[in-house]
Amino acid sequence: DPKRAAVEFKVKSQWQGQTRSRTTVESYKLGGSEVRRHFELNVDEPFELLGENTSANPQEVLMTALNACILVGYVVGASV
Repeated sequence: DPKRAAVEFKVKSQWQGQTRSRTTVESYKLGGSEVRRHFELNVDEPFELLGENTSANPQEVLMTALNACILVGYVVGASV
């Protein structure tokens, strides 16, 4: 059933003022089932880019996600 192969992530981002934002991870659907989750990720810019340096900036978060994805792939591959 091709419909069961679809994956859907439910996240929402809100501006928190100046260069800050907060993204809330709510759930994902996989194989027709919804899995509830709750995580919050804060993002800001460093002082040099007019931020308050309270969190990683968007580029750092993007690189973190890419690195984590690659690491998981290596770990799963090595464990098989």
